[in-house]
Amino acid sequence: MVEPLSVSPSQTSPQAAVPEQPQATPSPPVQVSAAPPTSSAAVVSAAAEKEFAGFGARFLASMVDGMIVGAIYFVLMIPVLIVGVMTAAGGGRQNSGAVISGLGLVFQLIDWAATVGYYIYFTAKGQTLGKKALKIRVVRVENGDAPGYTKAFLREVVGKTVSAMVFGLGYLWMLWDRKKQTWHDKIAGTVVVKA
Repeated sequence: MVEPLSVSPSQTSPQAAVPEQPQATPSPPVQVSAAPPTSSAAVVSAAAEKEFAGFGARFLASMVDGMIVGAIYFVLMIPVLIVGVMTAAGGGRQNSGAVISGLGLVFQLIDWAATVGYYIYFTAKGQTLGKKALKIRVVRVENGDAPGYTKAFLREVVGKTVSAMVFGLGYLWMLWDRKKQTWHDKIAGTVVVKA
């Protein structure tokens, strides 16, 4: 009698043998963040994260800046005045009137240059000395950076001229504006925030 042949699993062909695969551990779910919104209305500006400066702080800062500009003007005016007086004294009565008229024009130019130079230089960096004392600063609406010289010129020369034109209404506009912007802030694309 012939016994049936038994085949063990180790004797099977290599094709039939399937090695046991280690079980893969499930990976944690991948979190996909949505792309940031691209519409300008949905973008939150860096400046909006700060608290806007109020009328009182801005007014006091402008008073401090006015005193500083006045001191600069006074220092620049002294040598011009000395030269003017010496010229008028040496030229007799006829030349005195021309010298005094010329001095008036020179004083106006010095005043304008001191004021514009001071405000553009310091506003471009974000703070005049008055704003620094009151812990407020001027920033760009779109990114919260310092304005730079172009925006400082737009704000301090063009914008402030426009703000003053209609009985100073442009300066008072911040009292009811949501971002407390004056007209010169709107023209330059800036806001004043607490530093």
